[in-house]
Amino acid sequence: MRLLIVTQVLDLEDPILGFFHAWVAEFAQKVEWVHVICLYQGKLSLPSNVSVYSLGKEQGSKSRLLYASRFLALLIRLHRSYDRVFIHMNVEYLILAGWWWRLQGIPTGLWYVHKAVTLRLRIAASFAHIIFSSSKDSFRMTTAKLQIVGHGIEVARYTYRPAPFSKLKLVTVGRISEVKRIKEMLDVCDQLARRDVPFEFSIYGTAITPADKLYLEGLMREFTIRSYGNSVQLHGPVAHSEVPAILSQANVFLNLSRTGSMDKAILEAMAAGVLPVTTNEAFARIVPEVCFVSDYTPAEVADRLARIYAGSEVYRAQLRAEMQEEAQKHSLTALISTLIRRLEKVS
Repeated sequence: MRLLIVTQVLDLEDPILGFFHAWVAEFAQKVEWVHVICLYQGKLSLPSNVSVYSLGKEQGSKSRLLYASRFLALLIRLHRSYDRVFIHMNVEYLILAGWWWRLQGIPTGLWYVHKAVTLRLRIAASFAHIIFSSSKDSFRMTTAKLQIVGHGIEVARYTYRPAPFSKLKLVTVGRISEVKRIKEMLDVCDQLARRDVPFEFSIYGTAITPADKLYLEGLMREFTIRSYGNSVQLHGPVAHSEVPAILSQANVFLNLSRTGSMDKAILEAMAAGVLPVTTNEAFARIVPEVCFVSDYTPAEVADRLARIYAGSEVYRAQLRAEMQEEAQKHSLTALISTLIRRLEKVS
């Protein structure tokens, strides 16, 4: 197979999308050649059978028309250099070129993990030959093209190093935005402080959009009015390669999003033996009862955290074992093999 991959960012150090670099490297181990078209190119360390073409966002360009024209020019340039297409999340590329790939008889696969069903997604889905998602909750559009394949994480990188439970060592990693509900996490910390449950909370992430940056400004004000402020630390963005070391210092991963999508960050925490406590419904049937909160209130989340803290080490070890076993089902190696196998069957 000679594969064309289209994605937003290809950068080993990107704090949000850095994980996809490993996806490309894994694809390269299993196919003859990989061409990658990305909007932004950063630091790379890829096999020799990978060619990368950037649309130029790293050069400061912000013109969508320029991006589109460069993308279409690359399709002409790469004509006959690939026999399958894999689109990662960005439905715009299928809208732009899906008709072309259909005319050329080139099968296309779309990876999409988000509960929103938009007009753009419906148009893109009409062009795709096959659609991949991590769970049923992560793709809400009804279509016979959908294949549920799980997620892909480098489980071997997450070696469990037990962080002592002398206190709750909470961590969250990801984008700083309203949808991640960081403010609600601080409300949970309020509850822990009132109950005299010892804790520290480390927040790793970056604000990307103007709305995110306004949200971050509000969070900074929230930090200043809390008496336990020193127990909460905002560390800013980190490269994806640093996440295993960060998780090794924690014992609970806090995630209060309601996206309904299978969050890769939660799976990484599970692989590292860090117990998740989440409101994300995609994990309702995956994590133990104590780790999933269906009806969010700060008090209810604090109750779950207090139960974990007060439990015996045998109890927590059992929870960790269950989480790590579940995470193994989402190994990157297995996922990429599945994607390739199913793309090969499409004609």
